[in-house]
Amino acid sequence: MAISKKFSKFNEEASLKGNKGVPGEGGTQGPSWLDKISSEHRDKVRQFDQTMLRDFGRYMQESQRIQRGKEAELSKLCEDSFYSLFGTLLDDVKLDLKIGNEAASMMDDVPEKEEQKIEDIVDQRVLDEIMKRKILKTIQQGKGLNSKALLNLPLFKDGITEILGNNAQRYIDNLNNIVKVCSFLDATLPPSEIVRALKNSAAGACNIEIEEEDDKEVSEKSAEDLLKELESGIDLTDSESDILSTLNVTIKASAMDLGLLIHESLKGIYKLCTQMSLEHLPDEIAQQVLQNTDTIMDEPEEFKYGPSMQKQFEKIINSHPKVKSIIDRLTKNILDSDNSSDEENQLASFQEQLFFYVFGFLAALGKDDPKEMLKVSYAVLAEKKDDIDKLFFPIVANSVSSLEQEFNYQKGKLDSNKTTNNNLEDKSKTVKSDTTSAEKTLDDLKKDLEEALENEEYEKAGEISSEIKKRFPGK
Repeated sequence: MAISKKFSKFNEEASLKGNKGVPGEGGTQGPSWLDKISSEHRDKVRQFDQTMLRDFGRYMQESQRIQRGKEAELSKLCEDSFYSLFGTLLDDVKLDLKIGNEAASMMDDVPEKEEQKIEDIVDQRVLDEIMKRKILKTIQQGKGLNSKALLNLPLFKDGITEILGNNAQRYIDNLNNIVKVCSFLDATLPPSEIVRALKNSAAGACNIEIEEEDDKEVSEKSAEDLLKELESGIDLTDSESDILSTLNVTIKASAMDLGLLIHESLKGIYKLCTQMSLEHLPDEIAQQVLQNTDTIMDEPEEFKYGPSMQKQFEKIINSHPKVKSIIDRLTKNILDSDNSSDEENQLASFQEQLFFYVFGFLAALGKDDPKEMLKVSYAVLAEKKDDIDKLFFPIVANSVSSLEQEFNYQKGKLDSNKTTNNNLEDKSKTVKSDTTSAEKTLDDLKKDLEEALENEEYEKAGEISSEIKKRFPGK
């Protein structure tokens, strides 16, 4: 994944009222999607186990106690697991993920409120760009908040067990309970209380750091355009390739425990895609968009609606015929396996990489007219089948195709490496055979010579005879 340097400084956080990409908002038809999710949240409140809320402090304290002294190992596990899940998509990205207390300082750069109220903006193009980014930021936050499934993957659970031993399952149970309570609080606390908590005691945070290696001039083309050319097999000029080669991209995440670190890390990875929603904009418009989407005041709404919005997009993606076929096949592999850990990790990796591709295409959609992306969002959230088939499924199909191309490319590299390794192994065997021959006594070599002659292996007999003459002259 490569990042253009043009808007590398715009990397923070998203509101949905009046958004044309959300059913029932901005004059769109149909029942309010926001009201529907709020009603579902009220149902969850009634069903929530209040004893979990009372034990919230204990879950947090116990998880801190269990992980004490093992933070570095658990952080390394998180980095290794994400590299494994996302594969080559993170080839050009450094992950700096740490269990610790750096979140508060990382939140200092996030503005508290917008500098220009959205109602004061009259340019419809700017308003549409704001609506587009709000939806992207909400999905991004939701992806992070829906990360509990990753914590319970064999990829993470086996690593936790190796690090924490007998305390592993207790640690995992506590982290799962913390996630449940946090989800409950996100859905029920007033926005002002959430903002206060973020400012005073942030438990986790993430950001992207982009550094240039030098000041070479680069082409005006965006990273997105260059990546498309690369995928099409078009060679880049030296100046164009500088965009990809002179930037060091680091995703930094800090959180108080592994569960929250997974959440922040995933959110940080998706910031790579959200970045593309700004690249094509002039500086002054990008600033207006950020002032109305990337503030602490936007986060309570992201927390409330993000998980449901992200799950809705994931549900529709998984209903695509080709995606469903792949998931069914991978699921069958899990059911048929005696030890399904590898198959479970493989399914999760496919789903994570596919959603990443789809989200990236969504972020890049609508460069000429952001309403293109808003129409897709509306179709998915309102479950308009005809519009999903027409507007969204082509994006999903392109994402599957991109993923398959990447898989075939990597498989080709793997097969090539395997062939090379086999050749090296054969050479090694030859050397080993020569060494063994050099260690044989004269009697051993004579027996080998007789055996070779009896079997009419004359070439081999000649080699043995030469060996005898070389090592035992006159014999």
